[in-house]
Amino acid sequence: MAQARAGGATRTLLIGDGASDFCAADHVDFVFAKHRLIEHCRAVGIPYVPITGFEDALEFLPRLLDGSLLAEAAPASAATA
Repeated sequence: MAQARAGGATRTLLIGDGASDFCAADHVDFVFAKHRLIEHCRAVGIPYVPITGFEDALEFLPRLLDGSLLAEAAPASAATA
């Protein structure tokens, strides 16, 4: 997990890939997700961007910090079944 201050507010980011990250994902503002964590974020409505590796996270981070990635992120609303 990482925290950053933007616009006077502290935001928390998680980069993860599986079930061991589910609990932490429930307590952060945004997730760069792989594998099973993508499904968890979809199911519970956590804003995320799917990644294939840490290199993707490094590429997306500047856009997350400047706010431009949020417009493209997966919706934070829970999926309906």
